[in-house]
Amino acid sequence: NIFEMEKVLIVKPSLLSPIPAHFAGGKWAVTCCARSLSCEGAEVHILTCATRTQLLAIAVSGSVPGCSLASIKSTSLLSGVSVVQWQAEQRAQPQQSSQQGCMDEGVISQHSAKYSVVLSDGCSQARVHQALLSLSKVLGFKDPASTPPRGHNSPTAPRTLLIVDADGSQLNPSKRPDCTATPVGAFGASAAATAPSDGMLRHSSSTTHTPASNPSESHHSNECSSADERSLFECLVDCWQHRCLALVQNVHFLPFGPSGTARRMPSMLKAWSRLGGIISVSEAVACYLQKWWPESGLSMPPVRVVHLSAFGCFGRGPFQDFGPSALKQLEQHRTPAHASLTNRPLVTGHTMQAQLAGAETAQQQESQPAQRPQSQLNNCGARPIDAESAGPETVQQLQSQPVQDVASCCERRSDEPAPLPVLGVLKLTPEKGCSIVLALAQQLQGCFDFLIVAGDPKVAEVLSPQSNVTVIEPQDDIDKVLSRVCLVLAPSLWFESWGMVVTEALLRGLPCIVSDAGGLPEAGLGICPVCPVAPIEIPTDSEGTPIWAMRQYPKQDIWPWVTAIQQTMQPVVFADLSRRCRQAGHNFLEQGAQLELPGLLSWLESLCD
Repeated sequence: NIFEMEKVLIVKPSLLSPIPAHFAGGKWAVTCCARSLSCEGAEVHILTCATRTQLLAIAVSGSVPGCSLASIKSTSLLSGVSVVQWQAEQRAQPQQSSQQGCMDEGVISQHSAKYSVVLSDGCSQARVHQALLSLSKVLGFKDPASTPPRGHNSPTAPRTLLIVDADGSQLNPSKRPDCTATPVGAFGASAAATAPSDGMLRHSSSTTHTPASNPSESHHSNECSSADERSLFECLVDCWQHRCLALVQNVHFLPFGPSGTARRMPSMLKAWSRLGGIISVSEAVACYLQKWWPESGLSMPPVRVVHLSAFGCFGRGPFQDFGPSALKQLEQHRTPAHASLTNRPLVTGHTMQAQLAGAETAQQQESQPAQRPQSQLNNCGARPIDAESAGPETVQQLQSQPVQDVASCCERRSDEPAPLPVLGVLKLTPEKGCSIVLALAQQLQGCFDFLIVAGDPKVAEVLSPQSNVTVIEPQDDIDKVLSRVCLVLAPSLWFESWGMVVTEALLRGLPCIVSDAGGLPEAGLGICPVCPVAPIEIPTDSEGTPIWAMRQYPKQDIWPWVTAIQQTMQPVVFADLSRRCRQAGHNFLEQGAQLELPGLLSWLESLCD
């Protein structure tokens, strides 16, 4: 162990989840961060909150080491709130040398993190936050009853740090913003949505969301009049000061920039400036912080880029190579249908030829009537179900089609002589490009099938009418999904801090095509094709805070995606790209373990000197 920290406290509200780890990227990253620091010798405490029902589900699923029915029965009281604590001991997997592809049995470590979970049943958010704050003082302060000092005389125990995950910790407990509402038309399956001629999807007057005359009144409070209204983030920084670090793995919770939706409050910005440092999961996030840091005279804390590979989020291998089997499938399906792909009319957007031919030619093509009337398309660019022609039984059958798992998908295709190559999307939501995937499925009908992983039943409902689309629920074993696809698509429309599904695919020799949103090109390691998208537009309130519930989904051009898919799926191109993707993925993991993690440990130690 080279890490000489005594304690590290990691705070993330709502960390625990029974769903597969790969489908909860942010939660999985925090868990892996705790595991990595513990393996290096630090005493790690994880502070979070959950309901008793959630803990029961987690104990039954076994998704969190140490969480059992026996452990959650034993509770203690802290500030009148019940707290459950247990210790998770787990032997880490043997690390793998990515160069040799073999296991190094001499590298086996053991980590032990201690969980402290505040039970939120019947408690206000402010009370839960106060309990988490009290827990941090009990576990990390020499004298838990001490008050936060001024200056740098920290009351914490020697060589002790607190890392707070920025996601969710900045919400005002008394006036929470509505960040969960889905705009009408996001899936393109609601008659209540309007589709203006400019292609933007907006709320219609019949939607349930009615913004107040002053948007800031409905979105957040303009003043923090009491301590109860302060966010958990502010409270932790006030107590821990320069010993408090922020882990930023999602820019959508930041209090600045066009994508950040946290309150633009002076107290919040001051809290960010008082941090001891910021841990960024990508260069893209670090650039966002530097570009949009508010010009208010507040200094910016030091930023350290630590990719998720440093925390072991993707494992150490060995990883199966699905490239050869995917290549074999492509070679069997080089049919005229693929060759004539570019001759098909596009279902949405302008063509790449129009962009390359110059402004004059583009203007002429735009003036020509569309090949398919816009009225025949819903807001995702798909044909709506015609209830009169299809009949009520057909409509009901399409809308109620159940989500299938991998086994049923294989069974459904067992009697087909030659399945088409499959394109995979591993985590699909409206923000992650549902409209693009639906349009591509229509455009590539007869050339490719699609395997979609989605936890939202609305996604399955919208995509179910497409005969070449199969939607499955999140899987525990990602190999079961990736073994079925030849290519992975990541068409996100919002700022992605990274793309964990992209890294997972590259490690297994599967090329990816990614959008140019945020850190996805960085996740593509400079090898994966990048396609432009029109990003989600988020209106702002009078204070300049983006209102997530009022987001708008622009019309998308799928022609770059069609072209990239066609070029990538040529066997010669695919074979070379698959090899380079797999090698780059393994180099990425090796760099994280051998360079970035030791660098992070040295940086953390310097913050305590």
